[in-house]
Amino acid sequence: MIIRKISERRRKARKTRRKILKWAIITSRLILVLLVIFILFLLGKFALSKFIPARSIAVVEAHFTEVPFTISCRGLIFRKEKIFTSALEGVLHQIATDGQKVKKGDTVARVYNYELESTLKKRRMEIKQNGVKLHLSRFRHLSRWKIMDNTLVFSLNKKIDKFRENLLDFKLDDSRSVEKEIEEIVLKRQGLKEEHRKYQMEMSNKIDMLVKENGNIINTLQKDVSSNFTAEYDGVVSYYFDGYEEKLSPDSILKSPLWTTPKIELSPMKIRNGQKVGTGSQIFKLIELPYYILTRVSSDNKDYLETREDRVIMFPEYHTQIAGSVEKVYDKGLQSSELLVVLASRQLENPLLIKREVSMEILLSKVNGVSLPKTSRVEKNGEVGVYIVDHDKKAKFLPVRVKVEDGNQFILEGLKDGALVIVDSRDITEGMAVTVKQ
Repeated sequence: MIIRKISERRRKARKTRRKILKWAIITSRLILVLLVIFILFLLGKFALSKFIPARSIAVVEAHFTEVPFTISCRGLIFRKEKIFTSALEGVLHQIATDGQKVKKGDTVARVYNYELESTLKKRRMEIKQNGVKLHLSRFRHLSRWKIMDNTLVFSLNKKIDKFRENLLDFKLDDSRSVEKEIEEIVLKRQGLKEEHRKYQMEMSNKIDMLVKENGNIINTLQKDVSSNFTAEYDGVVSYYFDGYEEKLSPDSILKSPLWTTPKIELSPMKIRNGQKVGTGSQIFKLIELPYYILTRVSSDNKDYLETREDRVIMFPEYHTQIAGSVEKVYDKGLQSSELLVVLASRQLENPLLIKREVSMEILLSKVNGVSLPKTSRVEKNGEVGVYIVDHDKKAKFLPVRVKVEDGNQFILEGLKDGALVIVDSRDITEGMAVTVKQ
């Protein structure tokens, strides 16, 4: 009985060991198969990465911010300008600088004739010297005349005394002789007085002529040596001349549209400080504000431009901007897809003083969102979106909401800050492995 129980136990133990051994073999084979599959997967992935690399794409990093919505266009400048010319020759002194705003009555420039001033001052010195010489000569002549007249008076008195004595002594013959001598002295005195009178008159005329000439020189110094030029109205000063000063008048575009743009060929000439100018030379021009810019834009932007609110007009070429407003909009309707827009501004920057045509951008509005190039826009299953690069370096479609769209860009919501958006969405598919370009 005991032997039978021991034999049964041994049989069960052998059976249990056989089952354990069988499951161990099955488990080891399964592990081996899984290991082989895993190795084959790694080898396949390596082969794919080696011989079929991930597509290299350009991305842009998304940033949520206030995005300016602008349109780029070409503008033609119209303005009212008055040219000031010099009435005399001289050297130009620019008191107001180029582009400076002045008020009515402000002194803008001065023309000074240094050569004429030097000549006139030299002549004034000669006149002064000649005047001194004439006064000195007249004083000497007066002194000599007094001496000579006193000598004659003394001789005359002596002759008169002698004439009395002869009469008292009844010396008639001697009296007649003395009387003749007295008459001769009187005639000499009369001749001397007449000579003195003529000389005095001649000297007075010469002195009067010198005084008159000196007065004329003073008037010339005040009028013709220097000339001030003042602003006749509030405006902006410019020393550039291009020949279009009266051709591009604002009246033409304010009264009727200018559908045909004139050909502009600029050869601007600048009048410089210290330059020598002649009679009739152009000195400066005064630009009256506001001035106007005519531009063509797409009729798609009509809703933005028909409001007369203030606009920011940027000039990227000159890294400057001005404040302006829409003055007038011309629309041909269905006949044309373009609008003629007249912009007005009271802010004239230096680069615009010598320009008639400019490249510019008009700020239509500011939109909160992410600005992306239009090439990244995708439509999938009726939804608008973009492809982004996910954490696994794969392309992933993400729906977005478009806020503003134009020819080059669109502004949207629905992206996180820092998301990498694929710039060119062509030939991109969901889950495609990508490599970001540096």
